Amino acid sequence: MASFLKQHHINYPEIYFIDADYKKQLLKLSNDTGLLKHHLQPLQASYYNKEGKLISFHINCNAPGFPNLNWNYKKVMEVFPPESQAPVDTLLNLQTHLMYLKSSSSKQIETEKEVDYFIIVYWANFLKRQSIGLINAVNENIKLNFENKKIKIIYVCSDNVFVEYIQRPGKKLFINHDYAIQNFNRLFLSFFMYHNIKEVF
Repeated sequence: MASFLKQHHINYPEIYFIDADYKKQLLKLSNDTGLLKHHLQPLQASYYNKEGKLISFHINCNAPGFPNLNWNYKKVMEVFPPESQAPVDTLLNLQTHLMYLKSSSSKQIETEKEVDYFIIVYWANFLKRQSIGLINAVNENIKLNFENKKIKIIYVCSDNVFVEYIQRPGKKLFINHDYAIQNFNRLFLSFFMYHNIKEVF
């Protein structure tokens, strides 16, 4: 895997996934069902500014056109940072959001003070096509960063949160590090090869 990525000059990001207690923690932060529904969608793109404030929020339930979700509905992705597709709230600032994410190397996720925009993208193994569509939309949107602002983007497997909906015959499928990494490899390599992408960001 590593030699393949190096051979094709692909800047391969680290693997991230959501803490299994994410739902419980959100319930402690708010009892607003509408707000919680937005933050519990399997596909999301959250854009944070330098101060760690959520400024643009995109979720699958607000993207029409299933199974080919239109992430650019009403042309929200045609400027950078994009216009928010879902209501922007203060439930999760960047620092709080990162507390509920885990990395494959167990390293602490740094916010990096010199970063102008921090983007968190949720993808799901059980929504491969839609995940690729969201990743593509975000990467195309980043190309509109004409002011050359510094951007950090991380891709987060959200399967942990939806494990009760993912089943094999006769038993539930439990998500772990290896599962997330394996499916991240498949998803992103197919994405890179299809779009002939050399750099993620």
